[in-house]
Amino acid sequence: MMKKWRRGVGAVVIGCGVFLFCAFGTLSAQAQQVQPNEERFKVLEEKMGQLEKSRQRTEKFLDRWERIKLDFYLRERFEFRGHAAFDSSKDDSFSFVTQRIRLGVGVDIVPKRLEAYIQLQDVRMWGLEDSTISNENNLDLHQGYLLFKDLGVPGFNLKVGRQKMMFANQRLVGFNEWNTIARTFDQVRATYSAPEFSVDAWAALTKESNITPSFDTTGLAANPVTPRQDRREGILDNDRMFFGLYGTIKAVPRFTIEPYVMYDVNGLDAGSSDRPYDKEAKATRLLVLGGRTAGEIKAGDGDIDLDFEGAVESGSTWDSRNGVRRKLDIDPGKTYMVYGIIGYKWKNVPFSPRIGFEYDRHSGDSNPNDGSFSTWNPLYPTAHLPMGFMDLMGARNNEIYRFNVSVKPTKTSKLTVDYHIMRLLQQNDFWFRASRDVFGRFAGQLGSTRTGAPSTGPDFAGGEAQLTGTRVGDELDIMYSDRFWDRFGWQIGVSRFFPKEVIASNGGAAPSTWAFAQMLVTF
Repeated sequence: MMKKWRRGVGAVVIGCGVFLFCAFGTLSAQAQQVQPNEERFKVLEEKMGQLEKSRQRTEKFLDRWERIKLDFYLRERFEFRGHAAFDSSKDDSFSFVTQRIRLGVGVDIVPKRLEAYIQLQDVRMWGLEDSTISNENNLDLHQGYLLFKDLGVPGFNLKVGRQKMMFANQRLVGFNEWNTIARTFDQVRATYSAPEFSVDAWAALTKESNITPSFDTTGLAANPVTPRQDRREGILDNDRMFFGLYGTIKAVPRFTIEPYVMYDVNGLDAGSSDRPYDKEAKATRLLVLGGRTAGEIKAGDGDIDLDFEGAVESGSTWDSRNGVRRKLDIDPGKTYMVYGIIGYKWKNVPFSPRIGFEYDRHSGDSNPNDGSFSTWNPLYPTAHLPMGFMDLMGARNNEIYRFNVSVKPTKTSKLTVDYHIMRLLQQNDFWFRASRDVFGRFAGQLGSTRTGAPSTGPDFAGGEAQLTGTRVGDELDIMYSDRFWDRFGWQIGVSRFFPKEVIASNGGAAPSTWAFAQMLVTF
């Protein structure tokens, strides 16, 4: 279609030139003596040659313009939370508005071989600037990479730079698009795709600690990087890096089998408050082995959808308790994650209803003083949907039952209702939120700080909490989404959290409410 359009533009250019030339020739003939035919044909050939060069330049410009792709994204979201501390006597309700704008430019430098992409992102919360004329410099590079296609062999691609990455249900690696900033990785990622299988391999640098930037008073880099003088030996003992290998096997019709191995090394965990770079310490090292299978089975007038995943972790981490710093081995026999989803969707029924059930289980540490560590580490997940919209539960030390119903009132709209029953798996471990911080710790844990757990306790307890029981609460989530004009969408949702014995043990008995409304514009 674009080639026909370009030919049409070229034909218009030549046609206009011929018309102007003929008109000019007619007027000139009336005012002057008629030139010999051979001379007139010579002038005509010169003019036609100039027009052909103009057509070629126009087609070249249009060809380059076709290689440039622009995209635009705007999201505005309002959120409200009431009784955030589960205490009706406290006035702790609040609301806010967040905004995210993205502008991307992609260029096919070498068609079907080399592509470059840059995406800028501005993230802000309404009213946080000092004044209406202040500038908080919220603009950042969200993505920026080179993509080499069919490198050496068909189906082998190499992507280098800052980029998004997600796998499966995003339980271990996800975009986390619900977060206003969202997640990207600075990495090298290789992908090989074939009809029966695909393989992804990557190496990401998530935190650089070996060097620090150095700037002069003008803001320009006088010396771009300066090696740290207190760093430990060995690059893996200083930085935080993330490696992985993820396979997708498509041998079974309508199903995929996805084995994977991931390795996360965090040199930042090897320090302490008084010795940030302890040369005698070693980095936290986490090895994850797991697999997933997902697909559909035709049943009656609809389909049964299935999704199962399980993984174990091993390695080592560090723990600080009562001022004593010690290394803990991660027990692969006790450190695990597993979930299962089953649903049924009717195809030839109005509103395309679906019902589903999900079970999630993430290990916790039953004995924090036994010298080992068995609390599951979810790496880089998107926990918003499976753990509840209110983000009160993270993927660590929990057991969640989720019941789901969804319908599609129109072709573009969807209504979902989810009910979560949330429990802590181990009484001697912490209650972790989706943000990975600790909402509460149990009696006997006061004054302790475990890996991934800050020293402050939950707001509703006014400090560190002495919690009892394992039933945290139930959460009801209702969300409706729709889309208009293909480029504009909107969502509204409301959630209600009903506290149970874990929260009630600290006087938190009031249900908490959360609601949101957001609009999306894409181009």
